[in-house]
Amino acid sequence: MVEYGGGISKGPAGQVGGGGGTAPDFGGGDPFANIRHTVDGAVSWVGSLSTIELAVLIAVIFVGLLILRRAF
Repeated sequence: MVEYGGGISKGPAGQVGGGGGTAPDFGGGDPFANIRHTVDGAVSWVGSLSTIELAVLIAVIFVGLLILRRAF
């Protein structure tokens, strides 16, 4: 098993009493993972747009800001 990288996890070091030095699980997961994935997806989407699509997106955002300014 050592030749496949399982020497330490399956060997004497992994058989220590009391959990073998593993960190306790406090519910696990990253509370901000969904936000991070959303931002990463948005950045990837904008990065994949062509020049014309970026120009249209900027124009739509600009018009939306003008509309919001008039509303308030």
